[in-house]
Amino acid sequence: MIRKTLLNLTKIEAAYFTEEDMPHYGLNHYLGCAHNCLYCYARRMLRMSREQWSEPDPVENALELLREEIPRTKPGTVMLCSMTDAYQPLRVRHSRSFFQTRPILEMLLEAGFYVVIQTKSPGVLADLDLFQEYRKRVRIGMTIITPDDLVRRKWEPGAPAIESRIAAIQMLSMKDIPTQVSIEPLLPGTKYKDIVSLVSRLYFNADRWILGVLNYRTDYDVYYSDMRNYLESLFDSCGMMDRVYFKQEHAAFPAPAERKDQKDVQKT
Repeated sequence: MIRKTLLNLTKIEAAYFTEEDMPHYGLNHYLGCAHNCLYCYARRMLRMSREQWSEPDPVENALELLREEIPRTKPGTVMLCSMTDAYQPLRVRHSRSFFQTRPILEMLLEAGFYVVIQTKSPGVLADLDLFQEYRKRVRIGMTIITPDDLVRRKWEPGAPAIESRIAAIQMLSMKDIPTQVSIEPLLPGTKYKDIVSLVSRLYFNADRWILGVLNYRTDYDVYYSDMRNYLESLFDSCGMMDRVYFKQEHAAFPAPAERKDQKDVQKT
């Protein structure tokens, strides 16, 4: 696939970005994603079938475009990727165009950009040395919607196992790389104990937490509001409110009720 542009201004919520006062860019050097998540919003936006979307097509001229665009683009924060995953499974890397993530990172970081990576793949550790070199200008996020790999197989059939993602975040944290964990989307049926499990396991490893609802199903907002009330109490009791960001995808999203005193919160 050939594109005319690669580095584009984005209106993605500020939760993902490191420098609020800088321009925010999205960069997607694939069309599609082999993780094949049932809840994927990008596939719906582009009106592609799951079969089409699960066979990612690399942007073959990505490096050439970036070389042209960087000199004329104001440095800011770049999200890799906003509509796919920068670290596609090895099983789909059938051409040289699938090995562009590292040179893209090198070009952006050498040019003074900040980079936020949001992935579901422990393959991100392949670039650990680069993150260590530029740790002041990177943040690595891992999406983990459940601690249960059986649930993962249902909702994210092509994505790596949950334990491998947890281990990756722990390794990044050990190397002093800024990290974040995204529990997004919070699926209906998610139990409070599942979130508590993730928080307890990654309490010392995640510098930031992002939580959000299915962003194309407004009928789930009431569920999310109830879950948000509980989670605000949980994060507050752990002294973590400065590390958590609750996304609000819908304009009609109901504001959470005022939190009760911690002793009144009984849900576990």
